[in-house]
Amino acid sequence: MPATVWISLTLALAALVLGFFFHRQRLVHLSVLIALLSAARLEATMGHYAAAAVAFVPWLCLVVAAVPESRWLARPQLSLMLVVAALLALVVKAPAHILIDVTRLFRASLPGEDPLVGAAWISVAAVLLCLLRYVLRAAIAEATAAISLLLVAAAWLRWWHGLQADTLLAAAAVVILLGILYGSYRMAFIDALTGLPNRRSLDEALERLGNRYTLAMVDVDHFKQFNDSHGHAAGDIVLREVGALLRRHSGGQAFRYGGEEFCVVFDTQDLARAMEGSERARLALEKTRIRVRPAVSGSKKLSKPQDVSVTASFGVATRCNEHRRPREVLAVADKALYRAKGKGRNRVESGR
Repeated sequence: MPATVWISLTLALAALVLGFFFHRQRLVHLSVLIALLSAARLEATMGHYAAAAVAFVPWLCLVVAAVPESRWLARPQLSLMLVVAALLALVVKAPAHILIDVTRLFRASLPGEDPLVGAAWISVAAVLLCLLRYVLRAAIAEATAAISLLLVAAAWLRWWHGLQADTLLAAAAVVILLGILYGSYRMAFIDALTGLPNRRSLDEALERLGNRYTLAMVDVDHFKQFNDSHGHAAGDIVLREVGALLRRHSGGQAFRYGGEEFCVVFDTQDLARAMEGSERARLALEKTRIRVRPAVSGSKKLSKPQDVSVTASFGVATRCNEHRRPREVLAVADKALYRAKGKGRNRVESGR
């Protein structure tokens, strides 16, 4: 068999280890199935192992797509692992006649006359389940699983074209590896609520700044009182909207600093330009009506949707001879922010 079989097997095992390390149960299970398919491809013809793979793996793909993410010791995960282990033991240890009978039973349940085409259709159904979950949750792992399963479906259709099938299985494993790495990157550097780069991203961005930059610190006015009046769920909606408005209107790169605070980095030493961008964002927020569903007082229930408005205060500072380091400029911007709040809020102040 060509080297691509071993490549796909190695990549699948690497995806399995990485997925286990980052607690991506669905992707771990898919990596196991890709590894089993790659191992089955070691048979030059459609022998017992390959026939068992065609019979069992498509249905396992569908089950993996349907089982919700949970702890490894949760009942759904344990049940799935037991089923995989039982089928694997059947393939390896059962007498040939028993394996053949069970394999025929599973293959007969595949749609259509051609079992490979039927396997592809079952895999496509698993793709649709993952896509539906991605639409509902926008989880990177679900999109990764969907793309990987689509490549597995294509591999079924090219099973007799050895190199193409092996390449598709290797590509499915690579997608899982990249999906895990990208998802981990987003967890580390992207704020889950607003979608903006988070404080860690800001810290690294400040270390990479050159000599021409301006920083703005932004604070949502009276946010604690807003949360007390409307509930934290409404507050989350407001923070998402503030982040989106800063990204669209400020003219700089917006970061979630923490709580109700944001930071905007401008790649210019033109203080007037940064002030103009900050004022543009402040005015856009002031004019925006945000639809929320406040919590009913003394209850976890939500009331009818209503439109609310919030404002924000800005403190802006640019790098200069007196303040050369990003942390110093950030401190000046923070002082300017407190000046803006002291002057009545909903305004932009420059640092001195």
